[in-house]
Amino acid sequence: MTRQQRLLSQVGLAIVALVAITFVAWIAFPSTQRPTLGAEETPTATPACARLTESEATPATAVSLGTPAAAVVCAETGLGTPVAVDGLQLTLTAAQDKAGPVDLTVAVVDAAGQPVVDATVLILTQHLEMNHGVSVDVAFHTGDGVYRANKVSMGMGGHWQVEVQVTRAGQPVAAAAFEVALEGPM
Repeated sequence: MTRQQRLLSQVGLAIVALVAITFVAWIAFPSTQRPTLGAEETPTATPACARLTESEATPATAVSLGTPAAAVVCAETGLGTPVAVDGLQLTLTAAQDKAGPVDLTVAVVDAAGQPVVDATVLILTQHLEMNHGVSVDVAFHTGDGVYRANKVSMGMGGHWQVEVQVTRAGQPVAAAAFEVALEGPM
């Protein structure tokens, strides 16, 4: 074996050893970095509404702007049905009706029908037939009072509770729960 071949062999062994050490370190010491959404940390929130299957809420109906409402509406309300809550009207829509990562959109307008552009909108999701806990996603403002959460983890078919929490400076949290039915295996 020539000197050049020995050198290449040693370099190859060193690379294999480095890859092996990196892999072992990756397995043994998981990343301590937190996932980020822009410059913010992953949001946390507590649902304002009980699981719809555990409450005695009555189905909500579409409401007109300016209709007085409590700060929290925890009735079974479907997609596309506007809900009046604490001087706001919230309307939830979904990009699809199949289980999987789902893009959810919330339109937020005030009692005068003007888009609300200064809110923080959180979306809390939980499956109603199988209790896997609550997931929290931030809905980012896309313009004209429309907030969007991309690829919300709703990977099972069946009924989901989607709670929308809207926070504005100097205002209490306004929350509304929606029931979303998704096609797909459970």
